Amino acid sequence: MIKMVYNDYRHGFWEALKKNCNFTAWYMYIYIAVLALIHFRETNIMMILGFVPMVIGLMLARAYPNQLSKVLFLCPLSENDRRVYLKTAYWIRVLLPVSMCLISSTVAAALGFIQLFYYMEMNLLIISYLVGINVYCLPKSWKMVDMPKDQWDMRMPYAYELLNVFLQLVGLIGICLFGFSDLIGIDEGNDKIFLTVFVIVEALLSLAAVKIYYKPVMERGLWYESCYPAKADW
Repeated sequence: MIKMVYNDYRHGFWEALKKNCNFTAWYMYIYIAVLALIHFRETNIMMILGFVPMVIGLMLARAYPNQLSKVLFLCPLSENDRRVYLKTAYWIRVLLPVSMCLISSTVAAALGFIQLFYYMEMNLLIISYLVGINVYCLPKSWKMVDMPKDQWDMRMPYAYELLNVFLQLVGLIGICLFGFSDLIGIDEGNDKIFLTVFVIVEALLSLAAVKIYYKPVMERGLWYESCYPAKADW
């Protein structure tokens, strides 16, 4: 199944990127990072090590929402095979940027650039962020199709989108604070408490996204009609 997901993602990468990434404000990440670097002119290595996996993870989550491609719907896959595909694809999108972050931050910590506390906290923030933002389906999927309530229990798109926005904001602000932790004039004890609060909030938001929306998002991804709904006449 991993090979099937890899081949599907590899062959449709550029098309998926162009088609689906307009549903995310990825450019805001670049803007905020550049603005912060220009303003402070120096930053901790943690910001770069965390920021890059975050952006890559966001792009993967939006380019490949939790659904099968149209080609795979033509394949003789059973419902169970589709479930396995979606779960495998989800964890690939999560683990790829997580691995990048863990490897790079571990090397930096081994070389003495990152203290153990910040190393652990930063990775927890990034993991929570990536787990949460990958619980995602395209907004048009529930706005363009009229499904019975008992078949679609995600009838509150604004709550879903709001949770997703807060998940991104807390993650982005949090990694910036990690990057500027030794530059903003807070003593080390309060600094660690402040950063820990951000990590806990991000973990709770991610847990809420998984608890509330993981199942309906995955169920929606099983069926062609919900993934590629016909436009309503009105």
